[in-house]
Amino acid sequence: MSPLRQHIFFPLCLITSILSGLVASQSQTQLVGCETLGCSSTGCTLGNATNAFLGATSFNASLPTSTSSSANQVELTWTVGALAQSPPQTSGSSSSTKDTLFTKNFYLGYPPTLNLTTDSTGGCALFFEGIARSIPLNGSEYGSMTCQSALGSQCVNDLLTQAEGLINTKSNTVCADLQSQMQPSPPSSCLGVAMVTWGSVVVKDLTNSQPIPQTSCHPSVAGAGYDVALVETQTVRSEDVSSDPAPFFYSLTPVLSVFYSDTQTNSAKAYLSCLKVIDAAAGSVTTTTQTSGALDLSMGRASTMQLLSLMLAAILLRVLRWV
Repeated sequence: MSPLRQHIFFPLCLITSILSGLVASQSQTQLVGCETLGCSSTGCTLGNATNAFLGATSFNASLPTSTSSSANQVELTWTVGALAQSPPQTSGSSSSTKDTLFTKNFYLGYPPTLNLTTDSTGGCALFFEGIARSIPLNGSEYGSMTCQSALGSQCVNDLLTQAEGLINTKSNTVCADLQSQMQPSPPSSCLGVAMVTWGSVVVKDLTNSQPIPQTSCHPSVAGAGYDVALVETQTVRSEDVSSDPAPFFYSLTPVLSVFYSDTQTNSAKAYLSCLKVIDAAAGSVTTTTQTSGALDLSMGRASTMQLLSLMLAAILLRVLRWV
């Protein structure tokens, strides 16, 4: 090979190899439903609720501690379940279903060894309930969507940055302050989705999570070895949804998980998950949890990288022929 060819060939090979490696190393989780989580014919029973539909995903969190300069790396999961409950029928009662209660439950999954109350670690979950039913599903009502395709990649990135920047570890009301500051002020890149405000944003403290009983159905994608805690419950009655529960059942709810250290500044880490139930008939659909400060791209962005890698390879061949 001539010196000129070598001068061009090796840098281009290195770039192509790096891009191919990035594509191959994408950490993606699958948003799965009852068909893979061990539901019975009646659904998945957790505590006192039997969820007819489920949607579950995971994300790798970096939890700051006060006893070590290095963070505690752990896989956490989010699961959403949906069910309908009709009032019990008594002799002579009307058969009207206007009082049917539709419910969505959100469960945090975590290893039993994890204790969020130790090491001065704080944690919050923000549920963007106000925009859930307004997010276009673009034909994916019974399947899944990524946060990037639903909100836009720039909105996702800006939202994570905003959350981390607002954490004030000197405050005794970190979670409430975060909610009150974020709800009325979406990033400008999110205004196409959120309009003027996010609507209702519900915040929950994650440091007091308590495991609930599981049956043969284990809703965490991490398996039977994980505990699950009920963090948030949403309800609507049939008369409030015009007897059509689909927009509520199958809506996509962005959930922002934030962890921080009470003793370390600039320690906050935010993770965004977009949750919806998966109908068994829809099969399994891939989605991704976008994390701040980590390489965790959506399928769309990964496909872009693959395309770029192929384009560079084509350029390399053309250059070699030209030289």
